[in-house]
Amino acid sequence: MKAKIGLRHNLLKSSGLRKTENIHNSSQLFLVRLWPDDEGGMEWRGKVQHVTSGEADDFCGLPMLLSNLQAMLPQIESAKAQDAPSE
Repeated sequence: MKAKIGLRHNLLKSSGLRKTENIHNSSQLFLVRLWPDDEGGMEWRGKVQHVTSGEADDFCGLPMLLSNLQAMLPQIESAKAQDAPSE
């Protein structure tokens, strides 16, 4: 349980978000798969996929995961804005 909380804290800290910010208004659902690097190091590899759109990217390490997520979010928000009914 401590590892889960630590990972959440690190993700929030790395992304610049604070716990007090309301991030639920436009929440997105991602599937993240992790596996250890074949070379037995401390590095993790994985795949992140946006559940609704199916967009997916591979990554190696937490910085690359965060970069991939940040790259996916503007595209998702842009697509939502285009789909919204005009006034």
